[in-house]
Amino acid sequence: MKRFAWSLQRLLDITGQREKVLKAELADLSARIVQVRKEIERTRAELKELINDLSKMAFDKRMSHHETFMSAAGLKEDRIAALGKKSQDLKALRETKKEQLIKLMNSRRTLERLRHAALQRHVKEQRTIEQKQLDEVGGVAHVRRMKQGKTGS
Repeated sequence: MKRFAWSLQRLLDITGQREKVLKAELADLSARIVQVRKEIERTRAELKELINDLSKMAFDKRMSHHETFMSAAGLKEDRIAALGKKSQDLKALRETKKEQLIKLMNSRRTLERLRHAALQRHVKEQRTIEQKQLDEVGGVAHVRRMKQGKTGS
């Protein structure tokens, strides 16, 4: 049987590789989003700790540290806001990558269906060719037997 060679095989291979790369990028983005969330939670915990420390101080001492606390709290809030923005940006990028992955997966599936159909056609054509060859060999053998039967009598 003739070997099956599909003209779009290279495209299917590259599409599969691109799909693997996109999946890895999505996993990396998800990990980065988790890291940012943890950083936000840690910063919020630090802010709560500052508030608790300040609330435990005596009133006169608290007033002397109030300006420092407000400055530190403002910096923590700015950090939380920046991390929130970063998280949103990463989520948007992840959604874009998800959409790309879905399109790529659909493309790969379509290529696989086309390859399967081409392989089925190839197998059918090869069987037809083999059957014709067998029919021809059988016909020649029959003719030989017929000739031998007429000349042998």
